[in-house]
Amino acid sequence: MSELIIVDSLNMIYKSCYAGKYTGKRSNLTTPSPGFTLQAPTGEITTGTFSFCQSLFKLCNTFKPTHLVAAGDVLATGLFRRRIYPNYKKSRRPHDNNIRRQVKRCLEIINKLAIPLVTAPTFEADDVIASLVHKFESSFDSIRVVSSDKDLHQVVTDKTTIYDPLKDIVIDKKAVIETWGVEPCMIADVQALSGDYADGFEGVPSIGLTTAVRLIKEYKTAIGVYNNRHRIVPPSRSQTKIASALETSDIETFKAVVELVKTVPITLTKEDLEFNGIQISPELKDLFKQLGFKRWAA
Repeated sequence: MSELIIVDSLNMIYKSCYAGKYTGKRSNLTTPSPGFTLQAPTGEITTGTFSFCQSLFKLCNTFKPTHLVAAGDVLATGLFRRRIYPNYKKSRRPHDNNIRRQVKRCLEIINKLAIPLVTAPTFEADDVIASLVHKFESSFDSIRVVSSDKDLHQVVTDKTTIYDPLKDIVIDKKAVIETWGVEPCMIADVQALSGDYADGFEGVPSIGLTTAVRLIKEYKTAIGVYNNRHRIVPPSRSQTKIASALETSDIETFKAVVELVKTVPITLTKEDLEFNGIQISPELKDLFKQLGFKRWAA
């Protein structure tokens, strides 16, 4: 049975780094303990790097995928979503230097493990993942996306699930419907109306998540809601307010902000994604030794 695992690399790396922001100092541990920070013999902070490796290795050993790929962001390029909605993710604070250094280390380790890392200028990892699913879903018995990002619930199908390594849960189509109240393919329409405050996107004024779900269930799409804005029932002061808010909202732009792109160019073939388990090369062993990761440097 063939299974493709797609790792949301920066999601896993950042979760590892922030989950591992302990206080105090202790170097060369084989397992990090709460209350301590791992450091390499050089003094480099490695708590998040160690946690990321631990999570990645556990993932591969548990699920034993036949194929594996990682998706990432090209952080130095302007996001296309920010061009059409300038406040998109504008309030996000920059990561501190220790986190940025550990991110670079984790990406270096992905490279030394020979795991393909797919990025695309102006697009985010979520778009890359959606495009990988779109391209390869018919080529595998199942696809497992590894991420805790709820935006990726849009890619869930009968064959594609989300695995959240922090909660150790699998999110299938039924779970998505229970969470959102609509099919995965309708999530972007719901968010186009309700907004996504985590990303600095406000959506249509006066429409919250509950109202958005009700309207999408009735009119199927955000554009459908807009086109029927004067027919929204029951008539009331709040519904009049919603119709007025819809009148002045750019629904097509709102939908473009929240909908994952499935057409990012992917040049990799199925053969490029073949995975035969974690292989620690002599070069990677040297790096692990440099970082003080004894269990993998032996």
